[in-house]
Amino acid sequence: MSFRLTEAADHDIERILQDTLELFGPHQLQAYSDLIDQALQRVGTDPQGLGTSKREDIGPGVRALRLDTVARRRGSASHSIYYLPPEDGRGSVIIVLRVLHDRMEPKHRVASELLDDVDTEVDVSSGPKR
Repeated sequence: MSFRLTEAADHDIERILQDTLELFGPHQLQAYSDLIDQALQRVGTDPQGLGTSKREDIGPGVRALRLDTVARRRGSASHSIYYLPPEDGRGSVIIVLRVLHDRMEPKHRVASELLDDVDTEVDVSSGPKR
């Protein structure tokens, strides 16, 4: 199954990784980058699976996955992936709308991406383009 990152989601990941490098160094950068990749893989293989949550308050069909769920340690990561699982007319493509810090209010940030076109397609087996 493949997923597509919106331009905003791709930018979110770049910014998160840049901030991680500046604040915590190269070792933590690699660890957090790997965690983001694992989370995207999980969304790609089981978009409605255990640990994901419906976020209909943001928009129809929107789901979220917290990175600390993937890390299996509560509080070990501070971001969530917001996405649209596959549906009729879109085939098996998952659209990753945003990757946001838990302190960011997602409703308006994610909802604005629901109307925008998606510009980056990434195969789940290769991870996001960075």
